[in-house]
Amino acid sequence: MTVRWSGGRRYAGGSRRLIEQRLCASAHNFAPVRSIYGWRGDIYERTEGRVSLHTRHDRVAEIVALAKKERPYEVPGISTRTITECAALPN
Repeated sequence: MTVRWSGGRRYAGGSRRLIEQRLCASAHNFAPVRSIYGWRGDIYERTEGRVSLHTRHDRVAEIVALAKKERPYEVPGISTRTITECAALPN
């Protein structure tokens, strides 16, 4: 799953907290990210950050709740992708 946040700062502290709370297995922080989006009839260009989290489906709701609580956005930028297959691990 990915979560965006404002200001282009790395979200390392929050990522570490998610791992410590066992809500995700790993986090990859990307900052700065240049975002262009439409909101309420206007076009915005902002410097943001993004974190990609590796987690289980049953942890997503908890992470979304935390993101909504901690992010300054009215509608946080959160997306999830279900992995149905992956490459076989070596024996």
